Amino acid sequence: MDARDVGRRIADAQARARAARRRADGAAAVAERHEAALRDAGAMTRQMHETMAEIHRRTQQRHDTAASIHLAYAAALHPGPPRLRPGGPRSPEVAVPLFMTAVAGVLRGRGATLTLDDRADGLDVVVASTPFAKAVQDVELLLEEGPSHDVASGGEVVVAAPSEFSDRWSRYGPCVSELGVRSLVAVPLPAPQGGLGSLLILDPVERPISRATSRARAVAEALIDMIVAGSGSAAASLPPVPLLDEADYHERAHQAAGMISAQAGCRIHDALALLRARAYADGLTIDEVADQVIARTRPFDWS
Repeated sequence: MDARDVGRRIADAQARARAARRRADGAAAVAERHEAALRDAGAMTRQMHETMAEIHRRTQQRHDTAASIHLAYAAALHPGPPRLRPGGPRSPEVAVPLFMTAVAGVLRGRGATLTLDDRADGLDVVVASTPFAKAVQDVELLLEEGPSHDVASGGEVVVAAPSEFSDRWSRYGPCVSELGVRSLVAVPLPAPQGGLGSLLILDPVERPISRATSRARAVAEALIDMIVAGSGSAAASLPPVPLLDEADYHERAHQAAGMISAQAGCRIHDALALLRARAYADGLTIDEVADQVIARTRPFDWS
């Protein structure tokens, strides 16, 4: 990105933040009217006013959270374009995911990942804020076990400390403990049909942990607004937020699976399972084995 593009992105983020603040103020005004009405409400209307006040306070929190994310992203863009960090063997440099980094900052955690479920092929779309967060999510992707899988299957919040890791996840637990994870919170992404995905915070600093969970829920709701409803935009003319531009869609794994499928005469889903099994057996990530397959440095011996 050149300086002009950076300036445009900063202006877009600031415009979104202002729009979110206006929506938060509107929701707060409605909540205040219902809270005021409670003072003179009779038995028949009290519950209605309580419910409406609660709904609009939660809406206020969601929009306030969205504004915080947009402002954090604008701040991360200063004073220049996205920085670069080391990538994989076939990608010497990759752009730092500044939007997801801003999300992690609002969550007040060491790292964060957003996972969008894709049960068709078993490789969920993931946005990670840091290499540390990406490494933690790679473990879950490889082992098919961990907090994001639990959220996807049960739809409930997952909160865990290191003392619980191994008991809860026999393979994932020891791995992430070795990576240095001290605590985690995973919440579902709210969607009418359910099962859309999850938001994971690594090592949240906020205490008690219930406050970190409440913050994660608000962030998850704000992100869904941005992804699904588009209500994170101040105007229809604004481009989409860059969140999903930072996602890992596992292009290399899918390319390698296609090569394996053609060579072994199996379905793509089975080829991905073979890729995952080989990565697990060799102590590598799926992307590392995929790179070997694509570069033809690994023979197609999948027996």
